Amino acid sequence: PHPDYAEYAGRARSGAVAVSSLSTVEVDGCMRVEMELAPGARPEEIRRLWLDIPLKEGEAPLFHSMVDGLRSNYSGATPAGTGVVWDGSTASRGAAWRNLFVSYAWLGGEERGIAWFAENDRDWVTEKGKSKRPLVEVVREPGRISLRVYFVNRPATIAGKRRFVFGVQASPTKPMPAG
Repeated sequence: PHPDYAEYAGRARSGAVAVSSLSTVEVDGCMRVEMELAPGARPEEIRRLWLDIPLKEGEAPLFHSMVDGLRSNYSGATPAGTGVVWDGSTASRGAAWRNLFVSYAWLGGEERGIAWFAENDRDWVTEKGKSKRPLVEVVREPGRISLRVYFVNRPATIAGKRRFVFGVQASPTKPMPAG
């Protein structure tokens, strides 16, 4: 019914939490995700909740992240190694930050890649203060590299609804059709 975008909805439940999402994909491939986290039928403490965006290892030789500076953001080769090879704690940021939020991260190659981004971390369940718990990581496993984003990075019982809004954009973007 919408010529300019498509919508996808999803739901998942456990005893501890319920997750629902609405993803709106524009003509150029940019996706806005509105995800809601709510108490499950038997609320109990969860330790973490994250999103993994996996890529084939050969498709992601390059990495770029952005926090609060103009000229201090990492851009270059995807770090080598196994397991967590980069996390937001290594990003240069001003003293005013309350946690290790990273607003933009891109993984890919010279021809294509994928970006994850968010304006803020409102409603996320994250450790604040001088936290060392990252919100964004790059994880290497045999044959793949994942961009991992934590919406919950500390133990908590979800007592009420929480809403997360973020975007995902494939590059290069799809050109707009004529007219």
